Amino acid sequence: MTGEPLPLPEAVLWDLDGTLVDTEPAWIVAEAELASMHGAAWTHEDAEALVGSALPHAAAVLRSNGVEATDDEIIEFLLERVTDSMGDTVPWQPGAIDLLTSLHAAGVPCALVTMSYRELADVILADAPDGVFVLSVTGDEVVHGKPDPEPYLRAAALLGVDVTRCVAMEDSPTGL
Repeated sequence: MTGEPLPLPEAVLWDLDGTLVDTEPAWIVAEAELASMHGAAWTHEDAEALVGSALPHAAAVLRSNGVEATDDEIIEFLLERVTDSMGDTVPWQPGAIDLLTSLHAAGVPCALVTMSYRELADVILADAPDGVFVLSVTGDEVVHGKPDPEPYLRAAALLGVDVTRCVAMEDSPTGL
């Protein structure tokens, strides 16, 4: 097979936070701020353990550590803080835009598969080059979040591709 190009995947399924955009520090700050507001115990290790988790799971962990709020209140607070932290500039990871546009030019469809909710995903999608994402699946659109495979299986099904012929781009053990 020397010299022969490798076959392209049927699709690339992209995680968002930490993979495409550098929002994980904003999530960590928002979690610590919320815990502090409630006098709850919260460490950097607690925050690191939540990387890639579905927001209802994060809310349950924050509540178990002493945050006295409903899941919806916790999720709303976190989403607002992370979205506000970006201001007018999406913090794309180095090379992310180049890779997305290269895949698009090669005819490889890309889907965003994130445990962030639609309101945050739409901010990122609006800043992405036109056409690089065919569709997106967000945490508020699935029953079972990562590490369950439902979000990735749903994206592949919506694309009409065999999930075993896709590449998933992830940065966290939860997503993997």
